[in-house]
Amino acid sequence: MKDKIIALMGKLGPIVPTDISKALGVDSYVASAVLSELVGSGIVFFSRKKMSTSPLYYLKGQEDLMRKRLVSILSIPEINILDFFSKNKLIKRDNLEPQQRYMVDELRDFISPMILKINGEDAFFYKHFSVSESEVIEKFRAWSQKMPDESGKSKIAEAQPHKEKLKEALKESRSEKRDDAKKVDSASEKFFEKNDLEILELNVVKKSKEFDFTAKQGSGVGQTFFVKYLKKASVNESDISRAFASAQSKKMPCIILVSGKLSKKAAELVNGLGYLINLIKI
Repeated sequence: MKDKIIALMGKLGPIVPTDISKALGVDSYVASAVLSELVGSGIVFFSRKKMSTSPLYYLKGQEDLMRKRLVSILSIPEINILDFFSKNKLIKRDNLEPQQRYMVDELRDFISPMILKINGEDAFFYKHFSVSESEVIEKFRAWSQKMPDESGKSKIAEAQPHKEKLKEALKESRSEKRDDAKKVDSASEKFFEKNDLEILELNVVKKSKEFDFTAKQGSGVGQTFFVKYLKKASVNESDISRAFASAQSKKMPCIILVSGKLSKKAAELVNGLGYLINLIKI
């Protein structure tokens, strides 16, 4: 089975489990299991961004094909920030708006982090995939020779993609996202912590009353959810309908957090949708 899947990927390019199911006539869960083994063996790789509910699986050398297929599902804001990075190549993380940081972390197939040591201090940057780390280091060294500091020494002593430091910087980034839940209220903060959900994006729909989250559970290829938080005394049918429609448009499972009571029609709609939504009282 492994050889057949590898051969299929060589022919079709980056794929999802359902592609294997259709081509080889096996259940998608079997395809997913074999793909996981191939990933563990370092033969197959997967995208951070998902096609519906699954990442794209690809072979080494198929990175450009993977990105080409992913571009078709990106939102307009994501495409805009990709264009921004395509033009600027390298951006310091501190120079990005919070919303841009969320998107960049979800676009790791196109944009990757790296650490540059400037005047002895680590600085966290993001670079476009078209620029190699060696190119970045070379350009910064050339720049530092032209722009010495007051002591006459190079402004940049070292440029490095230090893995451990990157892990710490990314951990700090995730912590900042968790702080967004705290800004909403302690109830939402506890929900995300209890369910091991990493907040990827937060949108304030109505100040102090309605919030949309995109959150990921676990690590690696963990499930991504759309979470609607309705912080109001009474939740009506329209509230539930909008939450479900938003989740459907993003092709994500729907979680609705409520702090108040559901109207009769809202409760009927929740019952009618059944397993399609998960309503939680907090």
